[in-house]
Formats: sequence, structure tokens, C-alpha cells
Amino acid sequence: MTPFSRRGFLAAGASALSLAHLPLPARAEDPSPLALGAASRVLDIDGRAATVYGLAGPSGQGLILDPGQRFRVDLTNTLDVATIVHWHGQIPPNVQDGVPDMPMPALAPGETRAYDFAPRPGTHWMHSHIPVQEMQLLAAPLIVRTPAEAAEDRQEVVMFLHDFSFRPPEEVLAEITGGHAG
Repeated sequence: MTPFSRRGFLAAGASALSLAHLPLPARAEDPSPLALGAASRVLDIDGRAATVYGLAGPSGQGLILDPGQRFRVDLTNTLDVATIVHWHGQIPPNVQDGVPDMPMPALAPGETRAYDFAPRPGTHWMHSHIPVQEMQLLAAPLIVRTPAEAAEDRQEVVMFLHDFSFRPPEEVLAEITGGHAG
């Protein structure tokens, strides 16, 4: 084994340091879609149990995509009611936009639907386009990182604030709309 000279050691160190500043190589796209589930869950709110909905991804509520990662998602409806999810801040093909019957019907209980489009970077959210379901917390963060954000050395904390009531959402919606909910 040949010992390093001081010059060789410094050259190796400089090379290693310079590698850290090069862009990350493009990673092979994982061909498998992310699983996202529309499901019910129980929250503890001031000591009271509240059964609400949620959008659970691979790492908990919501989705976080890396730079260049496609929005390849299989959404499964595990609720006992039909639902549909709208991807705020994104421009998917019309058939994947998540507006009921424009042109796709809502996702039936037990049904899975595939989504695949190029996402727009930023901090967004996704939610049911059925008002009473969104009021039951069928909503979650949708974060698409930029290369600069992915390179930052910091801890991320995502806060998702949402109104909540123990009252039935139909009752709250009727009160808000004066009884003219659509």
C-alpha cells in the first residue's frame, strides 16, 4: 500500500469537497406509483375522540415529492362513501383534475384510480371536492420540492391548519349557505 503524500492527501480532500457542490445525478425514476389512501382516522381533540377523514401517503398525511419526481399516484378510496380529490396548484390532464363528473365520476368505495402528470414545484394542498368531506378533514399537504430546497441542510416541519367542528358537516354547511348547499 502506498502512503499518501501531503500533496496527494490535499488533492483527494479537495476533490471530495468539490463533489459535494456538484448537482445530484439524475436518479432513475421509480416505476412504481406512490400509494395514497382516502381513509377515516381518529383524532384526539381536547380529550374527545373525533372520527375524521384523511389522505394518507407513504410517510403519513399528505405527499412530498422530490425534484423531478413525477406525480405518479394510485389513490384508493377506503371510505364507505364515494370521493374525489383535487390537486391544488397543479395542472394535471383534465381527466385527473379531481372535480366530480368533470369528466370523471367520483371514486367509489374500494376503487383505485391512477394519476400521472408532471407536478409544479411549491407548497400546495389536495382535498376532496365534495364540500362535506373537505370539512371532515379529507385534505392534506402536497409539497413538490425544488432542487434548491432538496439541497438545503435543514429540518422541515409541515403545518397544515384546518377548521374543525364536532357538529355534522351538513349542519355547518347549511348554516354557512343559509340552507342552500348544492
